[in-house]
Amino acid sequence: MTNDPSRLSDRNSAAIIETSHLPPAVTTLPSSLQQETQTQLQFVNSAGPDSFRKSDTKRLIRAHAARAAHSKIRRARIVEYQQSKGSQDEVDDAPIPGPVTLLGSGRVDPFRAYAVNCTAFEHALIDHYVQFLIPNPASHFSPMGSSTHTSRMYSHWVSYTITDPGMMNGLFLSACRSLANRTHDGIYASQALRYKGACIRSVAKAIEEEGDHVSDSTVAKVLFLASDEFHTGNLNGAKSHTKAIGDMVKMRGGVETLGLEGLLQQLVLWNDRTSTFYSGTMPNFMHTGSCQRLTAVDHLTPGFLRYFDFSALSFYVGAILNDMCFFTKAINSIPKGAGIPTELVKRINDKELDVRLLILSSDHRCPSARRSYTQVEECLALALMVYLSKVLSPSGNDILGSEYLLERLRDSLSTLRSHPTWQQGADLMLWMTFMASHRELKHERRGFCRGRIMDAGATV
Repeated sequence: MTNDPSRLSDRNSAAIIETSHLPPAVTTLPSSLQQETQTQLQFVNSAGPDSFRKSDTKRLIRAHAARAAHSKIRRARIVEYQQSKGSQDEVDDAPIPGPVTLLGSGRVDPFRAYAVNCTAFEHALIDHYVQFLIPNPASHFSPMGSSTHTSRMYSHWVSYTITDPGMMNGLFLSACRSLANRTHDGIYASQALRYKGACIRSVAKAIEEEGDHVSDSTVAKVLFLASDEFHTGNLNGAKSHTKAIGDMVKMRGGVETLGLEGLLQQLVLWNDRTSTFYSGTMPNFMHTGSCQRLTAVDHLTPGFLRYFDFSALSFYVGAILNDMCFFTKAINSIPKGAGIPTELVKRINDKELDVRLLILSSDHRCPSARRSYTQVEECLALALMVYLSKVLSPSGNDILGSEYLLERLRDSLSTLRSHPTWQQGADLMLWMTFMASHRELKHERRGFCRGRIMDAGATV
């Protein structure tokens, strides 16, 4: 650099080099590189040292700089506006959701109506309970029953459990236990213990506050605890909770005093008989009102009809057999390979055959009911439970597995075999033995079992 004015003047008056004199390498630069080179060029006013002192020149320079700055800002705003306009157009094109969608199509709590502030994990547990546990008959301890029962579970049970923190912990416990048994993921088992502890603390606090005036919510919480013990295979714990439920209900004055329009009574009775069946204890309540008397024998096969005519079967057992024979005929009329129609499955569930068989198979524990049923009928009820789960309800399964039912059936057959008159029912015993052996098979064939009750009925 130099401060000599004469040298500056000579430099400014030098001739401009023509582009044609540039080497070929410069003239053949790529377009992208030429652009980059052009954008890097800086123009400097060097008309002469005196020009810097002129006010007009300074004004022109400042105006040019201001225009360049404003132009840069304006271009940035245009780019930003175009981008925002494109995203806004996408939003405008999206369909406007209706009020139902806005208020909880994701099955969450839009109005904060739950008794506790649920996490995302707990919302997922509620979803599993509502979408899987209630519709799936083999997943929890309530009657595998009719569509009426399922709708009442939605309208009464779920809406009631969300009103109390303790009952919500019971709901979370049931969902976690179901997911733990299905996925074998340890996170669900550990969370189940946490919710179980919270539910137990809630029950203890309620008992202390309520005394002899036990509320429906306290009974419901203990039902959740009893169900969890069954699902973990802890029969002693299940018996303890079931006995506690019986004591609570008796303090209230009986099952008729339970609320939820009879739904809580139904759940208590089902839990009571399930405990009786699996643990061998006496039932807390009689269930004769749940049995249906035989009104017709139009569907009984000849063999079963003969036993009924000989008074070897009671009216209650005959009613169950009559329904089972009817549904078996309907299933056998379905083309081979076709599934059971949904309407037929609904009709089978509406008959609540599983509930009626559970009552019959546990009545032998109750002295007052034992006189009404013979050893043959008890054994037959157990065999029909096998048949029901494998033919009329192919998707169902025993909550505690098939081992206990098989053991009960074996013991009943052994007792019946020692009876002096067992030869008179040899054909019936043969069918019941077939049911026991079918339960014991590792690879069961549904087509082989389908219709066997008809074959047995023709010879029995």
